[in-house]
Amino acid sequence: MYVRPIKVLRPRREKRSARQIAASPYDHSRSAPRRRDQSASNLRVATTAEIRRGEEVTVDYGDDLWFICRCGLEGCGHRDTQGEDDP
Repeated sequence: MYVRPIKVLRPRREKRSARQIAASPYDHSRSAPRRRDQSASNLRVATTAEIRRGEEVTVDYGDDLWFICRCGLEGCGHRDTQGEDDP
């Protein structure tokens, strides 16, 4: 299945990062394929559903987190680490 990027953030050029995407509650109604390349300076967000301007988008960080997830959500895949100290 081909999924095209809908938005590319270029932190070095635009002086911003994914942290500036507004945080929102986890939404199980959509799932997006993920691909991670730590050497890249771009963040590509792809989805299998149409996203309208102003609509909230959530990102799955995958299994290799660089922080301790403290979302507290029942369906979070990182609940086993939520009681740990920050790295």
